[in-house]
Amino acid sequence: MKNDKLINIINDNQEYIENLLGIDKLKQDIENLKRDNEMWNSLFSKFFKTDNSGELEQLKAENRELKSKNKDLNKQLTRLSKENRNLNSELEQLNANLQALLRKIEQNPLGKLKQIYDSLDATTKTALENLFIAEDELSLFASGILRIGKVWDYAAYLRKQHKDAEFEKVKEIFYLLFEIFEKVKTVSLQQVNVGDKFDMDYFSRDNRSDKQSGKVSEVVLKGFLENGKIVKKSIVKVM
Repeated sequence: MKNDKLINIINDNQEYIENLLGIDKLKQDIENLKRDNEMWNSLFSKFFKTDNSGELEQLKAENRELKSKNKDLNKQLTRLSKENRNLNSELEQLNANLQALLRKIEQNPLGKLKQIYDSLDATTKTALENLFIAEDELSLFASGILRIGKVWDYAAYLRKQHKDAEFEKVKEIFYLLFEIFEKVKTVSLQQVNVGDKFDMDYFSRDNRSDKQSGKVSEVVLKGFLENGKIVKKSIVKVM
């Protein structure tokens, strides 16, 4: 009887007893933990649920494809690097051949003659059209040899006109022609040196001379002789 009476008392005062013992707070804490647990389960399910397996496989496939493309690009890079080395090697060889060709031209009077002629300005070339046939090196040389006196005259004319750059080129053309000309004919360049006494029977005074008479200060353009006779007098400056 006492037990039944005690149970009745407890039932009648259950709310008071629970509050006294903090049961309501424990229940609330349990509910909060349940909600937190549900929230974390929801978050984890979004990131790790089996439905994402398709996306993961797609990412893996894309990764494999990128690796394959990278491998192909590396192969292409290796091939291009090799081709670049080969091209650089060919370029070096071409440059060496060009330098050798230029040296050969410089050593070959005919090649050098054509090179200088091609560097003349349009006005000078037009003036020389009646003297030179410039189809090739041999034609240029042959036509120049036949009219070598006229080539000398035009060089002298350029000097008088103060066209010094073109004068130097035509003068060099004359000397190149004469270098071969004297091997086939009895001709020679006139011997004249700086310091020689000016003699109008042998030399022509340059129009830039300081004096009418005196000594040779510069040999402007050498004249030449044929069979010992003066064909063209050397042009000299007098000081």
